[in-house]
Amino acid sequence: MSYVDVDFIHHILCKAFDYSRYSRNNNKVIFVTEVTQCLRYSYFYRVEPVCSPTVVAILLGALGHRMLKDALEEYGFVVERRVEYRSNGIVLRGSIDAYHPDLNLVLEFKFTEEPPE
Repeated sequence: MSYVDVDFIHHILCKAFDYSRYSRNNNKVIFVTEVTQCLRYSYFYRVEPVCSPTVVAILLGALGHRMLKDALEEYGFVVERRVEYRSNGIVLRGSIDAYHPDLNLVLEFKFTEEPPE
């Protein structure tokens, strides 16, 4: 029986993390997550991308969103609706987890093992 190297598993998880991120190669387009998380991390991720220390939690959150997609759409929600704000040549871009146009209702999902108090 052979075992897979832990470093290889980490490499695969980080590759999946990279695939889940939006392109950060245009300095005129800034994503909402970049301005709401640690700005230092956001800066360094653009300069020298590194795998997040919470890569497993991030991937599980992405999976949770995908699992909700079909059920939300069945009830009339638009899922992962992209929105952007433009000012002075800069674009602030993000996405709404779920939006119901008839109800003008926005849903934002967060997946966590332990909710904060």
